[in-house]
Amino acid sequence: MKNVIFLLLLFSACSKADTLPYWTVYLNGVKLKTFTTLGNNITFKSSELNVGDKLSIQYFDDSKCKECNYELLIRNEYKGELVSKKFKNETELVELDLTEVIKDDFGSNLRKFFVFFSEFRKGKLVNYGMRLFTFTIS
Repeated sequence: MKNVIFLLLLFSACSKADTLPYWTVYLNGVKLKTFTTLGNNITFKSSELNVGDKLSIQYFDDSKCKECNYELLIRNEYKGELVSKKFKNETELVELDLTEVIKDDFGSNLRKFFVFFSEFRKGKLVNYGMRLFTFTIS
């Protein structure tokens, strides 16, 4: 019986330690979706977006780093950086102004944008800039 209890305690301790990162996306304060895997897509109609709209992202994982800095950025499909914001608290709700994104028009009816999360430790990029999700404007 002691072995069974020990195994159950060990299993529960191990399962709590393996938390997946997740991030929640908001548009103008309204929750759109929470993601747990990379490579997701959100689609907006151009009529849904206005200059000054805010895309907010809150990222979380269980590996805290007191000496790290973070950055969220939006790039267009031509690799151009349109919006970026640096911050210190990994779990902070970070607001990105979509004005430059909405103005970004290369004559296409379907535009793709990529949202990256970067972690810097002592000034060096340590996560290679993870692409959290893609959003398209049609």
